[in-house]
Amino acid sequence: MNLLDLELKIKDIYNKTAETEASIKQEYERYSSPEAKNIYAQKLIDDKLAECKDRVLTYRNEQLANIELAYKNAIEGLKPNQEVINSLEYQTRLSNTLNLLALSKGDINTDQLDFICEAMDENTLNIIKDAYKDNVLLGKYIEDNSIATKIEEANWTRDTGKRALDFEDESYMNRLARWDIENKFGIEE
Repeated sequence: MNLLDLELKIKDIYNKTAETEASIKQEYERYSSPEAKNIYAQKLIDDKLAECKDRVLTYRNEQLANIELAYKNAIEGLKPNQEVINSLEYQTRLSNTLNLLALSKGDINTDQLDFICEAMDENTLNIIKDAYKDNVLLGKYIEDNSIATKIEEANWTRDTGKRALDFEDESYMNRLARWDIENKFGIEE
């Protein structure tokens, strides 16, 4: 699972949670209306509203666990792919790329390094970064595609998803998290 998949999964969890919570609250709507006091005993109203809140919190906690599971799967995918790294095809392509880097003194199109990033070959990326310290564009590309940066992005995505599920807390951070999920997640710039 890559980071875009994580964003899409959390966005799906968020949307499903909003729909389910609205459905649960609609089931208990008659107990929260002003007319309910004329129809039902106060004890029944209190019990039903507590039952509603309990069902919502139970469901929300299940979804928080699902976000955590999606996050763990995404982090698991950020480990170096030794099978690919050890393959003859990868080693040949890496050798050619390293020769090209040496000939051009690190001045190549960074798209040519995508295969190294996809294999999560952090050691090779760090060697390239150290060898061509003066190449700012190359250094930024490697930093943006480092495992540490991807873990930070995954942490932010997970935390945003968790905050966004708190529909009742209208704090600035929760509103911002909901805005991020509704407007930014799953959209490539």
